[in-house]
Amino acid sequence: MSNTELLTLRSQLKTIEEVVSSNFYNLGDKFFEQLVLELSDRLNADYTFVGELNSDSSKVETISLAGKQGILDNFTYNLKDTPCDLLTNQPACSYSQDVCLLFSKDQLLVDMGIEAYVGVTLFNSKFIPTGILVCLFKNKIENTAFIELLLMTFASRAGAELEHIKLYNKLERNKIKLLKKEEEEKKQANELAYAKERIAFQKESLAKEKELNELKSKFVSMTSHEFRTPLSAINFAAGSIKKYWAKMEPIMLEEKLGKIENQVLHMTNLLDDILIIGQADAGKTGSMLLSINLGSFIEEIINEVYHSFEESNEIELIDREGLKGTDIFIDEKSGRNIFINLLSNAVKFSQGDSKVTVELSSEKDYIIISITDFGIGISKSEIQNIFNPFVRGKNVDLIQGTGLGLSIVKEGIDVIKGEITVNSTVGKGSSFIVKIPKKNKKAKKQIGIN
Repeated sequence: MSNTELLTLRSQLKTIEEVVSSNFYNLGDKFFEQLVLELSDRLNADYTFVGELNSDSSKVETISLAGKQGILDNFTYNLKDTPCDLLTNQPACSYSQDVCLLFSKDQLLVDMGIEAYVGVTLFNSKFIPTGILVCLFKNKIENTAFIELLLMTFASRAGAELEHIKLYNKLERNKIKLLKKEEEEKKQANELAYAKERIAFQKESLAKEKELNELKSKFVSMTSHEFRTPLSAINFAAGSIKKYWAKMEPIMLEEKLGKIENQVLHMTNLLDDILIIGQADAGKTGSMLLSINLGSFIEEIINEVYHSFEESNEIELIDREGLKGTDIFIDEKSGRNIFINLLSNAVKFSQGDSKVTVELSSEKDYIIISITDFGIGISKSEIQNIFNPFVRGKNVDLIQGTGLGLSIVKEGIDVIKGEITVNSTVGKGSSFIVKIPKKNKKAKKQIGIN
């Protein structure tokens, strides 16, 4: 080997070493950019590019393209009738001159004025062609073997990087698909949840509408029944007065007028009950909390109920703790509604002339008033609904009532922030235990007035 050839070989090896060292630490697109720039510079190539083959190897799309002026825009072109087409079937291909004449149908080479061509094939890990690495020259070249060797030096690394990019891109595409799928599933889940909420809301609305219709039906039934009786009595008494006015003794006339007054009072009380329930449903109930003597308050109610039922049943007040002198903090109107209804029910549903008891007791935070009768009682299955409007037990059909009393009691208990519990056995009687919160002895306090 001559000195000239030796110097040339050393120069070529140095070139290979420099190109390798400059690209060793780069990855992906940066690797390809640096590679084509280095090769173009070291080999004095007019164009150098790395291209990726499509699935049937009919087209190539450049990944990195370098020219004399640096990195250029990528492009896609068909391989048929081009020297690159040969690379899909062999590891390397080179033409030192006249490449445009040999591939005259390759319009791109003709337009670019290319004279010489050197290219190598890039393979993946399964040794399937995936791309090409090509240098193009506008002038003929002498050292095609060296250029092939240099390109092949990087072919393995370039093939691996190209495979890595394809895998990464595939991973990113799958990631995007997965995110879209998750978004779609989330959207569907939200739509499903919204649909379930709508269904639940519609069910609730239908249930409320059904309940309202039932209440309306019960109201119509109750009012037609409860108003018919006093109206019939009033009509009968008025008719008797009208017919027998001239012959009627004063005492008889007074008795007839008294019946009319009692029936009007009964109807007035019925309308008051309906009004109380209506105000409670509309949220318009208010309260004026007053400090009231417990003994005077409860004895007045006992006396009122006792005489309204014509002293039919004894009502006994039990005060073992001496609480009658204690003051309670209560809204007087709500308190009267609570205990008049409870005590009236106790007398009304008592068997025969059995006794009714009202017992006073206390706890740490409550004054307790328990009203107990020994009457017909309430079944366990009905206790949970007795505080709803128009609800009456199955065993009270023959006893006059509206089914509003205990509903009014519960509204009153809520107004004074109290508690009520029920213990009952069918055929033995019932006990209603009312707990009234203890309060400071302030003269007057007004809350919740609407």
